[in-house]
Amino acid sequence: ERASSYRKLCDDGIDPRATEAKAKEQEKVQDEIAKVTLRDAFDHEYDALLKLGRITQKTRDQYYFVIKAVSPDWWAISIRSITEEMVEHQFDNYVNQTGREAQAKSWKGLLDRLFKSCRLWKIGKEPVLLSNPMDVLAKISTATSKRQGFLFPDEIIKVIDTYWNH
Repeated sequence: ERASSYRKLCDDGIDPRATEAKAKEQEKVQDEIAKVTLRDAFDHEYDALLKLGRITQKTRDQYYFVIKAVSPDWWAISIRSITEEMVEHQFDNYVNQTGREAQAKSWKGLLDRLFKSCRLWKIGKEPVLLSNPMDVLAKISTATSKRQGFLFPDEIIKVIDTYWNH
């Protein structure tokens, strides 16, 4: 069977070994892309911004804290497996459980920017992300009102834990 497919490719003027090599390379790229987690994407984007001097380490840590607070279970999953349904569910769930819509909006803005950059990040010639699952929340403004008051005790603990454990 393999010999007949090789023969057909040769008859068509195509080098079967080159075709196989190209297919294997494409498969390898797809495997690499499938392994890119949200944490990998976060590190790729925000470490680059940090090196360029566009953000400070403190800002990067704050971004990390916001994403980890709203979607702690997402760090280890493939970025391509995050769906619009997951995004909408996570946003609504977080707001309903905590009442912290401002933090959920910040999360939306951070992940939207991160996912847009992942559409530009390429492994081989293939973009890491084909579509932005945050588009489902496009109708929600990321504008937040200025905080009135102090941090809640549980927020202070999370900030300190994030700072010391990061």
